[in-house]
Amino acid sequence: MDTIQDRLKRLTNPKRGKGRLPPAPSRSSLPRDLTLSYPVGDSNATGGIAWPLTETNTTPPSEYFHMTSSDGFVVFEFGRETYYTDGNGDSGAVINLDPSA
Repeated sequence: MDTIQDRLKRLTNPKRGKGRLPPAPSRSSLPRDLTLSYPVGDSNATGGIAWPLTETNTTPPSEYFHMTSSDGFVVFEFGRETYYTDGNGDSGAVINLDPSA
């Protein structure tokens, strides 16, 4: 039968696990068609973005996505589209893909 001293020892000196954690599971990379970007606009333009970028979408998105960090402590919430205006007054959209797809 356990005495109170034995119980206290178990609480104050817990036995540790059997060494290191197992390696993290491997994950496949994103498909190539999700990571390609294509330039849009005048072929004679020099391109680029004039900083600073200002988010101009003030209405809440109709569709949200959630992405959780690998340790599970942080959850990111973002809409399907976010609109920005650069320092030259040009605007554009960032279209986010569903991370669960």
